[in-house]
Amino acid sequence: MGNIRIGTTRGFLDDVVDVVDDVGDFIDDASDAADDINDTINEIDDDIKDIADEFDDDDDNDDNGGSDNNKKPKQGDNRNNNLKGTNRDDSISGKLGNDRIEGRKGDDRLFGDQGNDRLFGDPGNDDLLGGAGNDSLVGGKGNDELLGENGNDTLDGGAGTDFLRGGNGDDVMIGGAGDDVFAGGKGIDICNGGPGRDAFTLAKGQGYLIVQDYQDGIDKVSLPKGVKFNQLDIVRQGTDILVSFKGDLLAIGQNL
Repeated sequence: MGNIRIGTTRGFLDDVVDVVDDVGDFIDDASDAADDINDTINEIDDDIKDIADEFDDDDDNDDNGGSDNNKKPKQGDNRNNNLKGTNRDDSISGKLGNDRIEGRKGDDRLFGDQGNDRLFGDPGNDDLLGGAGNDSLVGGKGNDELLGENGNDTLDGGAGTDFLRGGNGDDVMIGGAGDDVFAGGKGIDICNGGPGRDAFTLAKGQGYLIVQDYQDGIDKVSLPKGVKFNQLDIVRQGTDILVSFKGDLLAIGQNL
């Protein structure tokens, strides 16, 4: 089993040790699960990046004398703005400044852009993109997609099945109630899944995840693409479990 050195420890990838009698099947299953989660992440990444493109396109239309459109995104300015949506599906960008943006009801797209922004999706299935700066993103009720992007961000999915990606920087990600998917990015990211069946996606060469509340037999850990279980180095340190690949720390499972 390669460099596995966890003895009889329970929890956080330890469930894998329970099936070492059929390692081949486990690796196949783990690879399938990782592919499914990575496909989902790629789809959501493409979707959430459309938020920035939407506002960039609107800026271009304004610069070129584009006509007014009732569905045109609401935008702030260079100051610190307090922007609120409606009960419909809103698109709101803070632009420059440290902004507070509330989507209210509806399936909203909120983009903090520059500055240290606070974004609140509120009820609905919302897309929140922090942009540059140390941002706070709160999804609220609904199945939300949160991307911190650049900076040390705090992401809180709230109730629902949420996707959280920290982006570049040292981020804190809280899933809340529901089955959530976590992906870090470059930096050291703290993850707390909360109630539900959560998935923590590991990546090579991008920092590592600190998983605070892994639930054995409920939550899942997805390996990086191309990495097999028997290539991992899993070591216990006190109450924590460290997972590495060729000297690259991928995750720390705490209090296990």
